[in-house]
Amino acid sequence: MADPIRRHRILIAEDEKGLRDLLSAIFQGGQWEVFFAVDGVQALDMARKIHPDLVILDIVMPGMFGWDVVQALRRDPATQHVKVLMLSALIQDSHKRKAFQSGADAYMEKPFSPRQLLATVEELLSKRR
Repeated sequence: MADPIRRHRILIAEDEKGLRDLLSAIFQGGQWEVFFAVDGVQALDMARKIHPDLVILDIVMPGMFGWDVVQALRRDPATQHVKVLMLSALIQDSHKRKAFQSGADAYMEKPFSPRQLLATVEELLSKRR
């Protein structure tokens, strides 16, 4: 029997329920296995347990800011390869720079286009770190 195709694991760290629901709908389907965290501490803990291929990360969250989560992921050999997409309402260039300096692979502003989000996710998952 052939092995089933491995679905990409995506961890979404977002504290706003409405946005989590929207992201859940966007990633609905068989191509992805989606997990959710509601704060930065939970996101880091889950990333270490489930070893996602991609983390979609808000910056401003309870417990731990997104860029601190990225830095912790990059320091840990078990998670340093994980792709990180920062998805934030912070639109100043200084916030974007800090996200990339922290180790993010991509940055998208809220509000976002679902089509553009999917295209960015697919592009990130097609690249090796």
